Amino acid sequence: MNLGRRGIPSACVLLLWISAVSTNAWALDQIVRPFVSQRSLGMGGLRVVTGLWEENFYGNPARVTANYKFKIQLPDPMIESTVGTLSKTLSILDNLNNILSTLGATAGTHLHARIQMAFPAFYIPVSQRLHMAVALLTSSQVDVDVRNSYQIVPQSITDIGPAFTVGYRILEKGELSVGATAHLAYRLSSSDTFTFISLLRGASLSPLTSGGDGAQIDFDAGATYVIPGKLWGFDVHVGASVNNILGGTYTNIPLHILTTGVSPVAQPTSYNAGVALKRANFGPFRYA
Repeated sequence: MNLGRRGIPSACVLLLWISAVSTNAWALDQIVRPFVSQRSLGMGGLRVVTGLWEENFYGNPARVTANYKFKIQLPDPMIESTVGTLSKTLSILDNLNNILSTLGATAGTHLHARIQMAFPAFYIPVSQRLHMAVALLTSSQVDVDVRNSYQIVPQSITDIGPAFTVGYRILEKGELSVGATAHLAYRLSSSDTFTFISLLRGASLSPLTSGGDGAQIDFDAGATYVIPGKLWGFDVHVGASVNNILGGTYTNIPLHILTTGVSPVAQPTSYNAGVALKRANFGPFRYA
């Protein structure tokens, strides 16, 4: 449910999210996918049909046409963490001379933290039909799995680069929107797996010495459509998007700051779809 699309406490919109699917959703390996808000993280592909502002760059670019005014984005970082990550990370930093026993004490747990931001960002309604957005996207996430099999699976990923999104409303009432995003990004990521033996032999967990890096230009495309008529008084919105059309391999631009010669973790192509029901009012809730 999204209450307050326009940021006015008395203006509410009821969103019944029916389904959102992604080909990545059933992967057994850790999924590395940028999210913009806890709403998107907790409800899968919700942003495919309801994403606004910075979500245009990560979800469905056609949603840029739903940004209803010009906006300059101020710093507004999204920060997320699993329970205990901060305290255990501080414990590791305080015991660097005895890192093996400190890591061993976290065996069987997952440590995760992420900070992500679109800044500076500009959202420009050129006309009622044509909308654009441009931003510098930065994201850093750290995941550490210390397994009971004495393997350490650290994954640190840092991305930075600009993105440009354009969307256009077509058909008589603009009920069909199409959009595309071009994004250039540099990525630095750590190696996949270490063992306690490799750490004893002097292997470093730092991505600067054991990781990979690379750069890419890639594209997203998407569309949204308001189905004619109503269902139980609701407008029916459907949407679909394809993200990282070229495969997200971070190899198509020759930019390497590290000398390891290793490519970073890829951001594979994903296919997403969603459906939402919206209405102007529902009981005490009203959309103004």
